[in-house]
Amino acid sequence: MSITESSPVFTGNTRWPAGAIQAIFALGISGSDLIEKRKLPRSSYAVDIQVLLQGGDFNVTAYTHSVSPEAVSFVIDHALPIGRRGRLHIPRPDGHEMELGFVILRCRKLSSGWFDISAHFQRRQPAFAEFNFT
Repeated sequence: MSITESSPVFTGNTRWPAGAIQAIFALGISGSDLIEKRKLPRSSYAVDIQVLLQGGDFNVTAYTHSVSPEAVSFVIDHALPIGRRGRLHIPRPDGHEMELGFVILRCRKLSSGWFDISAHFQRRQPAFAEFNFT
C-alpha cells in the first residue's frame, strides 16, 4: 500500500513530512495488537498539533494518529522525556482548536527513527469520545 495525497494522514492544506507518514503507516501495521490491548478505546485521528513543554524551551509540530477522551498519541522526530508536562494545541473533530495540559506517559523509538509518544490529558476531554468521530 502506498501513501498518497488522499490518505488520511494529510489534513487540510498541510502536507506532512515523509518521516511522520512512514512512522504512522508503520504503526498502522505493527500497532494493531497494541491498540487492541488498550483499556479504553481510541479513535484514529490524524491532525498536526503544536506541542509546548513546560518551561517554554520546546515548541514543535507533531502529528497525531489516535486520540481518546483521556489521551493522545502522536509521532515526532525526537524523544520526549517521560513525566514531562506541557500544553498542546489540537483541533477538536468539529474544527475548533483547544489548548490542553498533558503529561508524557510513553516515548518509544520506531524503526523509522521517529518516536511514538503517548500523552495523558490533565482533564478528561469528551470532545474526543468515539461518538464524535462517526
